[in-house]
Amino acid sequence: MNRAEIVEETKKRILAQGGYSLEGRSCRYSSSDGKRCAVGVWLPEDFDTSEFEGASVCGLQSEVINILPIDDKGFWVQVQNIHDDCAREGFGLDDFAKKMDALKARVSL
Repeated sequence: MNRAEIVEETKKRILAQGGYSLEGRSCRYSSSDGKRCAVGVWLPEDFDTSEFEGASVCGLQSEVINILPIDDKGFWVQVQNIHDDCAREGFGLDDFAKKMDALKARVSL
């Protein structure tokens, strides 16, 4: 998959789950209600995220990054920031989708 395809698929997965991955106002890779963040949706269902909850993508160990379809922390930071910023600011999923579409356009250049 290329970056544009990953952005599109990430958007679809977040929209399909019907919301952001949050515990209170804190973003999570995987939340107790089963939702996952924009990076977490790419981790296997049975993957234990408890060891790195609260850490930025930049702080993830290489064994976690290697699971993701592209080994590019800078790209994943952009994806994560869209999810986290939208969730924290209370933006709806329509806003999330628009921001992901804008990212898709940028990475398609």
